[in-house]
Amino acid sequence: AVSLAEKAEASLKQGEFKAAAYFMEAAINSAPDKGRYHLLLARALSGIRGRGREAESNYQKAIELEPAQIEYYLELARYYKKNGMKNLSRRQFEAALEWDPENGEIQAEIAGLEEQT
Repeated sequence: AVSLAEKAEASLKQGEFKAAAYFMEAAINSAPDKGRYHLLLARALSGIRGRGREAESNYQKAIELEPAQIEYYLELARYYKKNGMKNLSRRQFEAALEWDPENGEIQAEIAGLEEQT
């Protein structure tokens, strides 16, 4: 399963989202409880037209499996922000901030959202 994740990451770097999704779906079949795998699948799906809901649910699954991974909240927050869902984005940034209250990057993201409203 690790080699599938590595192939997916290489595919993502090349902008080959469908190939990355294929590799990660296979990796998840063999290791469904790895949050990182769901995160990588979410990244891939977010680059494929019409697969946004699946991307969102995989971001959420990654957080559910590994809730202490701040990176997962940040990626979901940025996904929401990119897609114009400011309230959902703010919630994820705030959830990340609960894990790391002094994080200036997260505070700046929240402040940036507030400026846009």
